[in-house]
Amino acid sequence: PDWVWIKNRAATENHTIFDSVRGAGKRIYSDDTAGEDDRGSYGLTAFDSDGFTIGTGGEVNGNTQAIVSWSWNCPTTFSNDTSATSVGTIDSEGRVNQEAGFSIIKYVGVDQQTTTVAHGLTAAPEIVLVKAISENGRHWRMYANPRTYGIDRTDYLVLNTTAAAVDDANYWNDSNNTTTTFSIGDANDVNDSGCTFIAYCFHEVEGYSHFGVYDGNADADGTYFHTGFKPAWVMVKHLGAAESWWIWDNKRNPTSGVNNRIGADLTGSESTNVSTGADYLEFRANGIKHKGLGGGGNDSGDGGAYLIMAF
Repeated sequence: PDWVWIKNRAATENHTIFDSVRGAGKRIYSDDTAGEDDRGSYGLTAFDSDGFTIGTGGEVNGNTQAIVSWSWNCPTTFSNDTSATSVGTIDSEGRVNQEAGFSIIKYVGVDQQTTTVAHGLTAAPEIVLVKAISENGRHWRMYANPRTYGIDRTDYLVLNTTAAAVDDANYWNDSNNTTTTFSIGDANDVNDSGCTFIAYCFHEVEGYSHFGVYDGNADADGTYFHTGFKPAWVMVKHLGAAESWWIWDNKRNPTSGVNNRIGADLTGSESTNVSTGADYLEFRANGIKHKGLGGGGNDSGDGGAYLIMAF
């Protein structure tokens, strides 16, 4: 794997995110504004050919505690020199998996509104997650514009908080991404001068990933969202209300009912809801059926619109 996301399910610990572009040991948190730090022997210590190796830190290896990890592969090295390629306005480097529609891109900000960054994919990214790694106090920012639903491209979302979507052209320059670049504005959280950033870019791949927006109905016979495959991992965010970024997967719940959830913006342990409670899902052959009544996944108020990422 080249991107590994780990959470201690049983204790109050940060979500730790590692990638092979920044190097083993260097973590960032999905639930915090801190920049990158090096956990060394306490974090992920190696990206191996068939998995990864962990050290002794409680967030990745708490003694007798239940841990979950989610991993993505990104096998091809990527670099773009704008002076040589005339693609983008600033240089970028990283790793790419074109078949899976995923790339990990590192760049240094220039604090200019009309900045474009090469992403190495063959289609325009519909999801871009950006985090400053060389400065503390910078929020995660997400660009989300799935083909299935046109979220305003000036909107941004904040992975490390419960905040609803916000309209601000300073983040994505009111621009659509292209087959070669994604756009950023001059906001410090995505383009501070001299600051190093990491970006995780995704576009849909039929049968593997699906991104979209659905409307909740606040009913136990909840909304059905079609993905075209049986999901293994799902993250959902209410676009119009202060709700967490809830993650479900088929390893913590290997049977039909999927009720163990973790908030990407929360340090707390995993929560479990019974079938009549909040935010209970079913992973079906071609999509997701909401069975709970909770605002985290199936609310009808505040517009009731939810962003969903499914793999």
